[in-house]
Amino acid sequence: MDMEENQPMCLICPQDIHAVLREMSASLAEPRVETRHLQREDEAQTAKLSNLESQMMEVDKLKQQLQAQTAKLELQKTELEKQKAEGDNWRGLGRRRMESWESVDGNQGLSKAELPKKKREEMRKELRNGRR
Repeated sequence: MDMEENQPMCLICPQDIHAVLREMSASLAEPRVETRHLQREDEAQTAKLSNLESQMMEVDKLKQQLQAQTAKLELQKTELEKQKAEGDNWRGLGRRRMESWESVDGNQGLSKAELPKKKREEMRKELRNGRR
C-alpha cells in the first residue's frame, strides 16, 4: 500500500523539485551579487587606505625635512648674530682708531693725501697683531 500511495506523489515531486530548485537558485543569486558588490567595495576601500598610508608617509617625510630646515635656519641665525656682534666690535674698534688717528694727525701735521695711507698701515699692523 505504501508503494501505491508514494507513486502518485513521485509523479508530482519532479515538478515541485524543479520549482524549489528555481527558487533556491534565485535566492542564491542575490547573495552572490551582494558578495561581488562587497568585494569590489572592499577592494576600493583597500586602495584608498593604501593611498592614505602613502600620503601619511609623505607627510612624515616632509615633517622631518621641515625640522631639519628649521634646525639649519636656527644655526644660520645664531651664526649671523655672532657675525653681527663681531662686526659691531670691529666698527667700534675702527671708530676708536679713527679718533686716535685724528688726534695724531693734528700733532704730526700729515697732509690729506698721507692720512689714508697712514691709516691703512696702522690697520694692517693691528690686524697682524690681532691674528697672532
